[in-house]
Amino acid sequence: MHDKLFDSEAKRFLAAIDDEFRPVYVLSTSWRLLFQQSELVEILNYCGLPFVTQRLHPEWSTPVQQRQGLRAAEIKSWLALHPEFSDGWVVLDDKLSGNGFKMWNPQDRSFLVLCQEYVGFREAEYSQLRDALQRRVR
Repeated sequence: MHDKLFDSEAKRFLAAIDDEFRPVYVLSTSWRLLFQQSELVEILNYCGLPFVTQRLHPEWSTPVQQRQGLRAAEIKSWLALHPEFSDGWVVLDDKLSGNGFKMWNPQDRSFLVLCQEYVGFREAEYSQLRDALQRRVR
């Protein structure tokens, strides 16, 4: 079952990003409403993503908003609480969950990578994410 939760190609692309950039991870997934941090860590580890759990920020998830579907606002709230990341973040999400990002300014949206829902993180998104991270590292 755990092998089917995350696509193997997507995991491979994310591992390549992790190897090159060593990012700090913060989760905004709706799964955080269903599972405690320890449970999510166990799931991610079981699914072959231990590098994510090893690099989770101590404040590992975005603040939950009153209304569902406001992931963009949740991310901005987390960033407001962590100004040390104001110039050091990128977002990887899917187009269905990430529909609220239209309210962001063009500069911030340039650090947003949206995957096609039910398809996932593929080579095109990998290239976009890598480019966004390279622009942050400079």
